[in-house]
Amino acid sequence: MIDISARPTLAGLLSPVREPRIVLAALLPLRWLAVVGQVTAVAVAALGLHFRLPFGPIALVIGATALSNLILTSWMKLGRTPAVLVPATLLTDIFLLTGLLYLTGGPANPFAALYLVHVAMAVSVLGAGWSWMFVAFIAACYGVLLEFHHPLERGAEQLPAWEFATGSWIALVLVSALIAAFIGRVSWNLRQREHELASVRERAARSEQLAALTTLAAGAAHELNTPLGTIAVVAKELELSRDASGNADDPVIDDARLIRREVDRCRGILSRMRVDIGEEPSQGNEVPLEDLVARLRESLQPEEQSRLAVKTSGEIQIIHGPARALEQSLLVLVRNAFDASPADQEVALRVEPVDGHVRFEVRDRGTGMSEEMIRRAMKFVMYGRTTFVIAHRISTVKEANLVLVIEDGRITQMGTHDQLMRQDGHYREIAAVQLYGDEEGGIDRAEMPSHMDRVQDPRQFAPAPIVGAPAPGRRADDTRGEEAE
Repeated sequence: MIDISARPTLAGLLSPVREPRIVLAALLPLRWLAVVGQVTAVAVAALGLHFRLPFGPIALVIGATALSNLILTSWMKLGRTPAVLVPATLLTDIFLLTGLLYLTGGPANPFAALYLVHVAMAVSVLGAGWSWMFVAFIAACYGVLLEFHHPLERGAEQLPAWEFATGSWIALVLVSALIAAFIGRVSWNLRQREHELASVRERAARSEQLAALTTLAAGAAHELNTPLGTIAVVAKELELSRDASGNADDPVIDDARLIRREVDRCRGILSRMRVDIGEEPSQGNEVPLEDLVARLRESLQPEEQSRLAVKTSGEIQIIHGPARALEQSLLVLVRNAFDASPADQEVALRVEPVDGHVRFEVRDRGTGMSEEMIRRAMKFVMYGRTTFVIAHRISTVKEANLVLVIEDGRITQMGTHDQLMRQDGHYREIAAVQLYGDEEGGIDRAEMPSHMDRVQDPRQFAPAPIVGAPAPGRRADDTRGEEAE
């Protein structure tokens, strides 16, 4: 809803400049350019056009412009840029331009159009009240020049019309260039400042989100202590009850002990989390590498500490960064490496400088996932959903509801694993090689070629038949290996 009763106030009309330093930074070069232009114009008028000018007063006005610019530059270097300095500078420039025009012909001087530059500057960087004040001030100054000014004298010779027209053209071009340069630079600087402010606001928003997440993590760490304590107590009671039964080999005892160890590990993680939450990013900027490696070893299991091989470069003694965050990141990588490596293999941690940075490299001796582990993982992933699996291993698709055998881009067999194993064809041949005759139904591998034989000399054996067409080398009425209707 718009309040039509609202009226602009005097304070709003005379509102200060939002970014005085940006405006003054754009104004200073133009004022120095004005000094150079004034000296050049006076020299051309006196030496080239032979005008009789009062050089003393003119030099005083130009010198006042240069002196005010020096003072303004000094204030900016000292960081003194109050908002009122912008309108004061523009008013001073209008007053000095009026004095220069008074000494050089008044309204007859075509460079009186430079008044428009100050109006454009006021409109672009000041409030509406300041702009109208500048318009009134310029109108008063020009009105005074109409009545009082020092006429241009050139002896008995009259000023040719082309010279005045040329001066008017130069003044118009100069005014347009100055307005474009000033407004363009101020606008560009303001856009850059807006981008900087947007970045600051974005960082502040991220900091607030991080603070909220930190608070949430601290609360979760506190709340989790209670259920973890309950689990530890129940596991201990379970272990004692089983131990009292006299069966020392009961697997439940080992399971209870494993649960308690994992609970203690979770408690340690939560304790470190509470410590890390209170750590500022600026804390611990310098971390001795030796201390970092020592703390990393202390966080590992006793059997893992001896298996960690650390190789460092003598060039690196101090690492810059948050100590706890760096230690936690390395601990996660090293533990993952231990989980992937066999129990008798070591894990290597290499620390070396690279292009002015420090690189941490963790190397394990992992053998990858076994087929049984892959099958168990796939069962978990495929549970409750329809899944398409593309595989070269028979063991991967043994439990599929439907198996399609594709050769040369065409489906040659279709059915379940058991159905395909009862047929002659490519599927059964591959199964004989990969499964080593451990399937139910008893495959006699001695009576059929191996898969490697087919690969080495495919001409000895006919390929699996394509559904609906006889295979090469067979009669049309021989339907062995084809899908039953």
